[in-house]
Amino acid sequence: MRETINFLHNESHWIYNTTEVPFGVENGTEDEEEWDWLWGDEAPFIFPKSFQIAAHILYNIILILGIIGNGCVVLIFTFRKLKIRKLPTPLLANLAVGDLLITVFCLETSYLSLLWQYWPFGQFLCFALSPVKPIAVFVSCYTLIALSVDRYMGVKNPLSSRISNKHVKWTIALVWILAVFTAIPTGLFTAYEIHILTGLPRCGEYAWESEMKEMIYDLSLITLQFLIPVIVLIYTYTRISIVVCRNRAVRHRMSQGTSPKQKSLRTVRMSLMVVMGYCIGWFPYNLVSLLAKYTELGESDNFPYVFVACHWLAMSHSVYNPIIYFWLNDSFRITVLELFCRKRALEMKRRRMSSSWRTSTMVASGNGSIKRPTSRVTPLQSPEPYSRSESPLLRIPNTFGDRFQKNKDILEEMEEIMIKN
Repeated sequence: MRETINFLHNESHWIYNTTEVPFGVENGTEDEEEWDWLWGDEAPFIFPKSFQIAAHILYNIILILGIIGNGCVVLIFTFRKLKIRKLPTPLLANLAVGDLLITVFCLETSYLSLLWQYWPFGQFLCFALSPVKPIAVFVSCYTLIALSVDRYMGVKNPLSSRISNKHVKWTIALVWILAVFTAIPTGLFTAYEIHILTGLPRCGEYAWESEMKEMIYDLSLITLQFLIPVIVLIYTYTRISIVVCRNRAVRHRMSQGTSPKQKSLRTVRMSLMVVMGYCIGWFPYNLVSLLAKYTELGESDNFPYVFVACHWLAMSHSVYNPIIYFWLNDSFRITVLELFCRKRALEMKRRRMSSSWRTSTMVASGNGSIKRPTSRVTPLQSPEPYSRSESPLLRIPNTFGDRFQKNKDILEEMEEIMIKN
């Protein structure tokens, strides 16, 4: 079996001996010679109808979740102006745009041409969508790199100011320029052909002058799309974890769930989940693509099913990030609920405000407990008059201010320790 499918290349043809008619091809034939490909005597691998129906269901679940989830992310971060602590939300919105492009323009065409073993969408979409696929994928991976570097610099220099909006815009522009530049060869070498025996169209990169040049480009794509991003992400988030978890006192305050450091930990945790989702989604696909194209492991009878499973896993990455935001970020979860269930969002806001009030009272008391009055004033009693300087209502802000300043000094000392380490 020869395998020539690559999501970034827009190719979708397996070669395998079979006489079945593809599911969805109305004018098929059972004559084996009619299915012979130009480069050999074998016909394309045809998946069973039951497998194709299951694949249709699973891929369309990703399509629906990806459009709804990433659409909500773009809407909330762009139009609702939601801010996440120490993270440039325009980059998060740009990441969602890349995933949305994959879901809308790449998912359906790639999996249908994979299952049916021909290109049913016409010549125009062949040339139009061919560069869109790698652009969307590279926008996502380059944006993840930018987010990880920004988060690393924020933890390394916690007292420095956040990245400015101007720098964020330049970063997004650079991401798109690099993504378009990387996808140029895909558009140049794309060809739309009609098979002379079957009359079925196919769309892919068939204009390479030599196999060596094609292999170099394949390895370059995998290096830029997976290897370099994973190396950068592992390094930056490993350093972040070391800096955040090195000091025990800071780690103890994180465990309380109420200090600013706990919020930073949640942000780091959310970023780590984004990186893990990227690795889980794309590593199996890139691995089986290399094995299928440059080794004999792709000749196994069950390998096409493994490849489809890895392709589905790669496409499912486009829905991971909205789920992670909804799970780990309270502000994002409340804003999403406001779009669909306002009553539920109001209940979460009340609980959050109540928790914040209890936290501030505990900090003001200084010993982790809420101080209650020791005496009550009955209707027959009248409180003794206080002078203005002795009024407890006027003394409380001063006490709270002293406690706040003390806690602030402690946090500054902790950050100095983190910087020295």
